[in-house]
Amino acid sequence: MVCHTGRMRLNEYRRLSKKTGGTSIQRQGDQNRREREKLEFDLGKIYTDASRSASRSYDGTEKRRREDFESMMLDMRSDTFDADGLQIWESSRFSRQEEEWLTMINTMAAKGLKLYVTTQHRLYDPADGSDRSALIDQANKSAYESWMIHLRTKETAAEEALKGRPHGRAPYGMRPIYDSDTGRLDTWLADEEPRYGSTSRAKVIRELFRLLKSGRSLKSVEREFWNKGYLNKSGGKLSRMQLRDMALKVVYIGKRLHDGVMRNGTWDGIVEEEDFWAVQRILRDPTRWNNRTGRAVHPLTAALKCGICNGKTNVSADLYKCKDFGHASIPKKLVDALVIPRMLRWLSRPDIIEQLRAKSGNDPEVAKIRAKIAQARTEREENQTASKKTTSTTAIVMLAEAVERLEKQIIELESVERKLTLPPQLVGLLDGEGSVAERWAESEVSVRREICNIVLTPAYMGQPTIMPNPTPGVGAPIEDRLVWRETLDDAEVNK
Repeated sequence: MVCHTGRMRLNEYRRLSKKTGGTSIQRQGDQNRREREKLEFDLGKIYTDASRSASRSYDGTEKRRREDFESMMLDMRSDTFDADGLQIWESSRFSRQEEEWLTMINTMAAKGLKLYVTTQHRLYDPADGSDRSALIDQANKSAYESWMIHLRTKETAAEEALKGRPHGRAPYGMRPIYDSDTGRLDTWLADEEPRYGSTSRAKVIRELFRLLKSGRSLKSVEREFWNKGYLNKSGGKLSRMQLRDMALKVVYIGKRLHDGVMRNGTWDGIVEEEDFWAVQRILRDPTRWNNRTGRAVHPLTAALKCGICNGKTNVSADLYKCKDFGHASIPKKLVDALVIPRMLRWLSRPDIIEQLRAKSGNDPEVAKIRAKIAQARTEREENQTASKKTTSTTAIVMLAEAVERLEKQIIELESVERKLTLPPQLVGLLDGEGSVAERWAESEVSVRREICNIVLTPAYMGQPTIMPNPTPGVGAPIEDRLVWRETLDDAEVNK
């Protein structure tokens, strides 16, 4: 529609992919304004998308929505555009995807709208065959340039990875440092700015690893961080899934992963490597009770087995019971009073402490195993992502086989690591102020449960099992109904 003054009225769309580089939103607007003044065009509505890419996603990641672009297209289709056409600074500012260009061309042609491109000093009529062909050529050119940018970016990322340079947005707890001359990302530093009282984001990350290493559950840490007011970068509460993702990032120990290969980064880590790998072991442990509903209440239920079927036990009416078949039941208080003090006495013995601490996990063999685990996990995740993006049945089958192979490899490597190192929950119980019994009393029930599940096994103290009452109706001594199995030295256990 032509406005009553007889002058052409153009709405304007401006877009910038990144805050650094390119022609700024303001400069696009200034050049568009000068072009309108020269041609005596009027300005209508301005649509602006800052820090928004117009390229398609080549790696399967979700790009940020262009809210104003969507509003502009909706206005065109719903006859609320209220202008004779659209002005853009250059073709690539509109879109780098062919399908979006075709949608725009067809919509503008149907609505009788024109398109003015400032850098070309040209007004296009999408309903005209010649102009339509020229616009489609520009759409193809923009899409091709987007693909070439993607390839160059990918090659640059690979080269930067070989050098161990940082890439992408700074992770939580770290801040980017840019070169003052080129504006290029130079390195990352710990973000020590106080944000929550005297606590910085870097301290939040260190606290996260400390709590997880001690055996605390992600749900427990999430709850504590909420109570302390720690927030994510968007200003929302830190969820347990966000905390888990953070705890898996090798950037916090000054490492970089690319194409399954781990290299030393050019930045300093903010977490001790020993703490990092201890947490990886906890989070990746296939026996970890990550999916429990509610809080852990009874420390021994994870470790105490039925002596008949070797199945799990649960607690009901103050009794430990064979969970699946009901083979045996035994008073909970009596078992707790016997097993837990015995376990704490065993863990307090100087010879046992010396043997356990010898498995520090700091030797080169362990480092190699952990590097292989990290590489296998990365390859597995890359294959899983590729499987979701492909539509080829053959490719899906091949990728699924690769994932299965890597899963087995990870399980085997993690088994080797567990044999070579001391579980982190035990490290927290053995080290620190006070006695083992005092540190046990100060631990959360979830941590006690994890410790019982480690110590009360054949690899350590032995496996306690409950047996049926041999004389129903007559109370047999609790010691006779509690049998320790597969113990390396039964005599040592019974001291």
